[in-house]
Amino acid sequence: MNFNLNITDILNLPIKIMSALTLASGSLLLLPSRFLKQLHLTTFINKYGFIIGLVFIISLSILIITLFIQIFNFISEKRSIRNFYKNAESRLRKLSPFEICIVLRLFENENYTSFLPINDGAVQKLENQLVISKTTNQYMVTNPNTAKFPYLLQPWVVEELKEKEDLLEFFENKGHEFLQKKENQQLVYDLLIRSPEF
Repeated sequence: MNFNLNITDILNLPIKIMSALTLASGSLLLLPSRFLKQLHLTTFINKYGFIIGLVFIISLSILIITLFIQIFNFISEKRSIRNFYKNAESRLRKLSPFEICIVLRLFENENYTSFLPINDGAVQKLENQLVISKTTNQYMVTNPNTAKFPYLLQPWVVEELKEKEDLLEFFENKGHEFLQKKENQQLVYDLLIRSPEF
């Protein structure tokens, strides 16, 4: 029997197989010799004991490191989610007046959805900040330069605006103040009111 062990092959094995290797090699090393003799494995262990020990140590080490990484990633993800919701209001208050008008427009709709130009910088920024998201990735348009996609206001933003009256009042005041200028009214009209081209 010829064993050609390649360390990179061992490192790339799935976790389930790595766990099975650890269990099997650990059993061969740690089970009583009387039990191994009944399984007719003593000759095999005597001949390949070094390789079995090496497989056990490497697979156990990889499992332990993987476990630590998964625990760390789980804790980090939970912490980032907690911080995301903890800082939700302050992030919303930092939006520009134009972005606030976009959010208010979506919030006023019963289904929190509206057509927005995919190429607009403010829309892109709101999408990157997870304030809004596309309801579809494919939509038929006649002109890609003026394409409008249906966007949805994220549920966490809806909850913030519904639960915090002072935040909604802040949004309404900022939006009203922004719309006092005629050029801003036209800007918002072009972005939000004008129907998408089909």
